[in-house]
Amino acid sequence: MINSVFDNTVKEYLENLDFTFHDPILGELNGTISEDEIVKALIELKPGKSPGPNEYVYVGCYKEDLDDRAIPISFGGQLPQDLTPEQTILNCASKIHRRNDAFEIFALMANRKCFSGLTAADTYAKHGPSNDCSISADGDLSSRSVFAFVKTSVTCQKEMMNLACDHGRIQILSATYGRGDGLGEECGDPTMEPAECFATDTLDIVKDLCDGEITCTKNTVMSVFGDPCNSAPKHLVVRYYCG
Repeated sequence: MINSVFDNTVKEYLENLDFTFHDPILGELNGTISEDEIVKALIELKPGKSPGPNEYVYVGCYKEDLDDRAIPISFGGQLPQDLTPEQTILNCASKIHRRNDAFEIFALMANRKCFSGLTAADTYAKHGPSNDCSISADGDLSSRSVFAFVKTSVTCQKEMMNLACDHGRIQILSATYGRGDGLGEECGDPTMEPAECFATDTLDIVKDLCDGEITCTKNTVMSVFGDPCNSAPKHLVVRYYCG
């Protein structure tokens, strides 16, 4: 499934891994991912995929203090040196997810060591941001590239949306209200017309309601989200992370 990063642009490579992204990087990587390159390649899984270690988003570059660790638990030794940067990130995500799917944050240091912790979403930024992140062998060991696993909530019309973070706070990535995205089959007859319809301001509504909260509940009623589908069954899909 994983092709050489040198054979594809970042756009083509991430699409092969079932990812979409914001602001594609044009051109090819040279074997390492810089801070700017990671920021430009913020990723989120395409709709319809089941939860798993591939659903993550880049949070940022943060300082680390070895005497007062912001992200405390190291998972094994160095990851293999022959992996591409993207493979290294996916390898770390898979390792963390297999160990405990309650972990919300994971991080990589320049020596390709993988870190996480149950409370990391509360503490990852405690030493402040950094501009020195890299996952190449010669990077700065006092900083970490931090990622968060993405959560997906699907709520049928007139049911209660429930978003929650055990640690950290809700950070909304995307939100849609309507039908035709391949989700919400349990919410009503998928053959009804219109087959595809979406409200236009759902993301702004959900961000206003939930961004920065620990929990967020709201009834998905017409008075909040409107009716873009002429009374056909619809649903609310929200993707978010805790950080």
